Amino acid sequence: MQAKLIFITGTNTGTGKTLLTCLGLHYLRQHNHAAAGFKPFCSGSRSDAHHIHFHSGKIWNIEEVNPWHFAPPLSPGAMPKRSQIGMAQVIEQIRGKQTQCSHLIVEGAGGIMSPLGADYHFGDLIKHFKPSLLLAAPNKLGVLNQVLLTSDYLKQTKKHIQLKIVLMGQKKADPSSQSNAKILREWIPNSPVIELPFMGPQAKSRASIQKNGQRLNLTLKALFST
Repeated sequence: MQAKLIFITGTNTGTGKTLLTCLGLHYLRQHNHAAAGFKPFCSGSRSDAHHIHFHSGKIWNIEEVNPWHFAPPLSPGAMPKRSQIGMAQVIEQIRGKQTQCSHLIVEGAGGIMSPLGADYHFGDLIKHFKPSLLLAAPNKLGVLNQVLLTSDYLKQTKKHIQLKIVLMGQKKADPSSQSNAKILREWIPNSPVIELPFMGPQAKSRASIQKNGQRLNLTLKALFST
């Protein structure tokens, strides 16, 4: 078995990557796929890794879902060099997990170019594996610049990366939320732009994922179906 790889990154930290990961895991597992989530790096609270652990059906323990956890809420690349993890170690972990499930959702830390070690970032892992890629971006003022920068970075890699842009609804929508999707579709015509509604402060909970997973079934199909 060689799992289909789906990577999830964001325009920044706190953009909804883990919520998107959990929704994807729920959708795939509800459709009889042996999907699992992997969050190599986690800084500060480990709650996101625990959500991924749960929505993966607990097929691995938390240390396997999230092998590298740092207490300070900093980019993994900001840790002392003695604590930093080499890119080859992360690649080895991903390749090993690909043999244990049908779909592997790999969630990054921060944005696409947030340093994960002394000399690499999540974008380097994307270039190496060339997975399907979902970009979680908050649907608010400023998102156009952030998404376009990420898209331009991917174009410069000269690798064929299948990118889907996911605009995450905010609790208090600002006027830009009405036009952001339209503008992005015009500027990045080859990347689908899909909007998800705001789902509340407990959006990653079991009850919320089940409720919204059913409600958003067709949207999740567009994002995660193979």
